[in-house]
Amino acid sequence: MKLEILVGLSVMLITISIFSGCVENESDAEGLSISNIVFCSDSPMSYMNYSVQPDADYNLGLPVWVYMNVLNHEYISNSNGTFEIWLLVDITVKAPDGSVVLVPGIPADYHGNLSAGVDPEKLFLQYFIPTSGNMSVGKYTVEIIVEDKLVNKTAKASSHFTLFEEFDISNIVFCSDSPMGYMNYSVQPDADYNLGLPVWVYMNVLNKEYISNSNGTFGIWLLVDMTVKAPDGSVVLVPGLPVNYHGNLPAGVDPEKLYLQYYVPTSGSLSVGKYTVEIIVEDKLANKTAKASTNFTLTKKYYNDIFGFSIEQPYGWFVEKRDFGPIVIFFGPREENFSVNILIQVFNGQGMTLNEFANMVKQNDSQILTNYQMVSEQSRIINGLNSYEMVVNHTIEDFDLKLKEVLFLEENLAYMISYTALQSNFDKYSPIFDNIIETFSIQK
Repeated sequence: MKLEILVGLSVMLITISIFSGCVENESDAEGLSISNIVFCSDSPMSYMNYSVQPDADYNLGLPVWVYMNVLNHEYISNSNGTFEIWLLVDITVKAPDGSVVLVPGIPADYHGNLSAGVDPEKLFLQYFIPTSGNMSVGKYTVEIIVEDKLVNKTAKASSHFTLFEEFDISNIVFCSDSPMGYMNYSVQPDADYNLGLPVWVYMNVLNKEYISNSNGTFGIWLLVDMTVKAPDGSVVLVPGLPVNYHGNLPAGVDPEKLYLQYYVPTSGSLSVGKYTVEIIVEDKLANKTAKASTNFTLTKKYYNDIFGFSIEQPYGWFVEKRDFGPIVIFFGPREENFSVNILIQVFNGQGMTLNEFANMVKQNDSQILTNYQMVSEQSRIINGLNSYEMVVNHTIEDFDLKLKEVLFLEENLAYMISYTALQSNFDKYSPIFDNIIETFSIQK
């Protein structure tokens, strides 16, 4: 069990009662209390920010996350803006047969200062109870005691969760590289992969049958298949699947910590978009089958480490990287002897505001573009970044062109992303630009 003491930064006090079973509370007359005990599906994210586990029912092998608020505790305001607290926390977990489940790290003594700017009234505790195959199914009782040592007050509360046993696939995680061991992996953000990179998949298998052998090994028999479906419904082959795992785990390996890992190779022949992964694991020893499905996304992004940005490439467009002028140009379809294009330029923005950058670009455009005509301009928020957008008509030789420029200013760098097309087909290809500009990201 892990216990953390955290303080939320929310300025609004929210009181919610989400309890599983009967929650009993005892507190001193002055009001020290434990409230809002919530069993969660994963680690709480912050003050009053969690995902509730339905009915507090957990499959054996999954961690039991618990969230709670501590109300009316004492704290001392220090001259440096910090707050001193002193809480003793003890948690007892009782199994259905009355035996006590050991809680590593408990009791805990939290005596110290909360950081300046943190609201001491928004105090919450979170911890998790690891479960394993040697625990029994049924209802478990959690008894909590919090003692406020600054004022010698005590609060008590209790609640319940239930363990059940079901053969299942859990904790499917898309990883940035090969998993290193049980629950040891690097999560790929948003399960979003650049086309050409391998898609690593990690998963746990819960409550499978195994045979304990006299030599300390464990016999298992699993059939695993995984189908990957592309956005158009076609099937992507996964190396090594289906596979038949029938044999003995080495002595010393914990059969309760079984995990599977696979990778899906991607290549330029695959299309961008959302892919569906369907997994089937059959336990031949127990004659049980578990199924699960999830999704990942393939994109085609351009990364520039020198200037710290990335943007999705228009699918099927030619990419030209340059050492001077525009850093990169994406060339699209050619109509009437003119290729639709998107280019990215980066300038020194030190000491400049976004509005000043926009005024400089407008002045420059008006001076160098023939038949310059401003069509529209506006401030925008794009992917969380402040930006300024301008749409301009102009001509080059015999071409009547339309130009959309989107400007960003971050970390003393000024970015200009420009989309140019014939006035006659500007609206036709504009949605492509509007979609990829939303993927523009700056690594701060």
